[in-house]
Amino acid sequence: MSRCNAKSSTNNRSNITIKAEWVHGSNKAQIYAKLALQRILLRDRTISFTGRLGLQALEPGDMITIADTNLGGENIAWDCMVTKISIRENLLADIECVKFSDTLDDWEDISADELTVVEAQTDRLTAPVHQGSNDVQGGGANQLVGSLIIGENGELKTSLNPETSGGLVINNQSMADYNSNGQIRFQAIYGGTDQGDVIIGNYAGNDGIKWDQSDSKLNIKVSSEGGVEISGSGGLKVLSGGDITVAGSNTNPGIIKWQGTSYTAEMGLDEDGDRFLLRPGTNNITDCYIGYNIAWWGDQDARFRDISISAYRQAGITCGNWEGNVNGAAIDVDGDLQDTYPQITLTLYDKRYQDLRQYFIQYGYIIPSNHKAQDFGQSTAAWDDVYADDYFNVADFYFMDRRLDVGSSDGPPVDNSGGSSGDVGDNPGGPPPVDGSPGGPPVDGDSTGELPVNSISRLTEDVGSLGDSPRGIIPIDDLAVLCNIRPSGEFDPRTGFELIDDNSLPKWLLGKDKYTGKIMRGPDGKPYVSLRAMISLLMGAVRQLDGTIRQLKEKIEGNRD
Repeated sequence: MSRCNAKSSTNNRSNITIKAEWVHGSNKAQIYAKLALQRILLRDRTISFTGRLGLQALEPGDMITIADTNLGGENIAWDCMVTKISIRENLLADIECVKFSDTLDDWEDISADELTVVEAQTDRLTAPVHQGSNDVQGGGANQLVGSLIIGENGELKTSLNPETSGGLVINNQSMADYNSNGQIRFQAIYGGTDQGDVIIGNYAGNDGIKWDQSDSKLNIKVSSEGGVEISGSGGLKVLSGGDITVAGSNTNPGIIKWQGTSYTAEMGLDEDGDRFLLRPGTNNITDCYIGYNIAWWGDQDARFRDISISAYRQAGITCGNWEGNVNGAAIDVDGDLQDTYPQITLTLYDKRYQDLRQYFIQYGYIIPSNHKAQDFGQSTAAWDDVYADDYFNVADFYFMDRRLDVGSSDGPPVDNSGGSSGDVGDNPGGPPPVDGSPGGPPVDGDSTGELPVNSISRLTEDVGSLGDSPRGIIPIDDLAVLCNIRPSGEFDPRTGFELIDDNSLPKWLLGKDKYTGKIMRGPDGKPYVSLRAMISLLMGAVRQLDGTIRQLKEKIEGNRD
């Protein structure tokens, strides 16, 4: 019989054929076909249950209504058709039925018109059914009233040979659009082994897009310079943990490029794939920032919390305008280091003192940003050993004959960069010990190595304005300070030398913090002493010994006379 649908419309075409040759009348045959197709095509699910006595009267094909709160809520009822009944020995009945996705019609619910069968015309072509003007040249258009079905071997073409001269071809396998050169520009495949595939562009010529249904993969091929462009502000997103893989060959590795208005930057592998690169498109033009702050951008601050660089063999930073020879030595290209000097800059912001500090590695030297602006290490984070060929110190050694009373523990910040002014000579407090004792006699009750108070007036007469200091000037007995340094009884395990007793050092000799003026101590509580102060103290002791020796010589010479 003719084609017929199960309900009012056809969503999917089935391959079911119902023969009703024994039915008289085409309208009755259509009603019978609809009822049969509904019971075949509209099946939604199978339901099984066991019923008690009384259900044995049901027969396959009967319609029943199942209502139960277990179906998903109150007032839920399903109309089902019984398909199988099994009676147990205890007279319980196992019922199997089918629920449908739509309401089944009864005979009287369906009406159908009689079909008119036209005898086939073999002497001429059959004209299609159309509505409206057939004057295409006058601007009219043919309009199909019903559907146009393409048979198994049929095709709908817009030209005689679209595959060679261009046009649209539709058959029962695919819909394909060809350009004038016979290349596919669009194809949707809905039949055969590749059904579900969609092609846009010249994919066969490596310039197009293909959705591969069987692999669930979108393939993009671009061989021209145009590439793939994404316009608008939406951008490109990879969701659900997807990855972006840029693959290439040894001679043509995959890279990612960033293009600005004037310059470009790129990231990827080199040709052999053994080096990963982040480089500018034009040498010595583009700056690279990993995070940025107000010091660089003025009004923007976006910094990472921590940055870690890990390398298996080595991590290197190369700066300056140079190129390497075969041995890897650095060679300056133009020799003009005034304009293109190699420099590595380390910028640190000291929040405690609101100070921006910079360190440079320049011309092979590690230098601070300003002269005498930074320290190397801290009192609580000191370097262990330092090895060098020679050390140079500013010649501002101290003249350790006297000192200003600037406090010894919690005084204000002080300037420890300079030495004493003027030279009034040492005032010997007595000869050094000669009996092998660890130290000479104390000069005063506090064992500070300072001269008695009655000696201050003579010294202040020679230092001019320093005598106006409210804290006063205190003379120093260098020998007494050195002789009062006692042994601690502890030995350095590496050298075997006995250590001094830190408590035997006068507090004014200990190192002071440049910001707080307090005595600097390490995490173990041991104080720091400046080498400049100790060398200056030794220099003062030598002068003091020299003065004593001179006095002894004068006495000896006088006795001879």
